[in-house]
Amino acid sequence: MTAVLFLDVDGPLIPFGLAPEQYTVHRADSPGNPLLVRVDPAHGPRLAALPCELVWATTWENDANESVAPLLGLPPLPVVTWPDDANDDAGVHWKTRVLVEWADGRPFAWVDDEITDADRAWVAAHHEGRALLHRVDPRYGLTDADYAVLTEWLRGQELFRTVLDWAADEYDALTEAGVSLNITGPSWQYPKNSVHLYLESGPLGGMLSVWDSGEADAMVINHDTDADPAVQHRENSTPESLGTELAALRAWVTATPL
Repeated sequence: MTAVLFLDVDGPLIPFGLAPEQYTVHRADSPGNPLLVRVDPAHGPRLAALPCELVWATTWENDANESVAPLLGLPPLPVVTWPDDANDDAGVHWKTRVLVEWADGRPFAWVDDEITDADRAWVAAHHEGRALLHRVDPRYGLTDADYAVLTEWLRGQELFRTVLDWAADEYDALTEAGVSLNITGPSWQYPKNSVHLYLESGPLGGMLSVWDSGEADAMVINHDTDADPAVQHRENSTPESLGTELAALRAWVTATPL
């Protein structure tokens, strides 16, 4: 399931709050809105390179596709439409509930200059999927540090999706082969955001643990002969390396040579 990146315009892409002369002018003029000269076209390729679906979540609504997307070299993007009665409630931003409803369980990241801890708490309580609510300083817009946060979170999401998609694709064949498959997510035992896949057939067991940092542990054990599992640790996992680890776990528990 591909993650969504909900993208605000004012603040993340059009910085404001400093003296006008402190901002770089990226084009000679901007018909319709003088602040569009502050939109840095370099954001376009960086956003397009992120492994997610970009969605406008801004009061610009469809005007973002007409006025902002061309400056970034982006195609028209999906747009969140705001209801007329959207309002802040008990400190929760008026966008928050609408974005959770739009995501409908999909993992999402949201960049905005008005996000608070109240929004994070509300999303944690009402959204089933993973979510990153990342506040951008409107004085500077999206910076290298912001992109680093987004990249790491989305990399974790891509790794988790690799494991979950593999489990869905292999479930029937593993069941027919007498292999039980279980998946768990974060819990009090695992303080980092993580996914854990377990395979077991008779005395043979295997487990793959993947963290959103890119770390992964692959463990195998024969309960008849081993006191402890054999563990292989990887620092910087990729979808390809996880595919190799998953194939090796399947081969172990089914006693099938690779």
